[in-house]
Amino acid sequence: MKKDIAEFKGNQLPAISEELNQDFETTSSNIESLIRQGNEGLELALGILKATEATPRTVETFSTLLRTVADLNMKYLEVKKSKEDRTSGNSDRNHEFPEAKIVHQNQYVFNGSTDDLSKLVAEISTKKK
Repeated sequence: MKKDIAEFKGNQLPAISEELNQDFETTSSNIESLIRQGNEGLELALGILKATEATPRTVETFSTLLRTVADLNMKYLEVKKSKEDRTSGNSDRNHEFPEAKIVHQNQYVFNGSTDDLSKLVAEISTKKK
């Protein structure tokens, strides 16, 4: 991979490969389908919400669905912009991959034995005291 990157000069990018182009198209198509289904779900949920007594849970469910559809729309625009940048050569080449942003992290993975974990917890506990 490094060899391929080293061959490019300045901000020049290779022509977008057919496989990558197909991936963009598949991703766009999938997101469009999810947006359509989400919009149908919103209409159905809104009809149910209006026809029945709105409980806090039904309002919460509706607002979650609304936010999901809005997020899908933003993701669709990001995919389209990414493809456009890639094909026009306007892509930011300062980073190999876009920077990951953690919005909320509530689960962690520890790769080691339980003895290692116990030692780590004990070490952290003594540092806090």
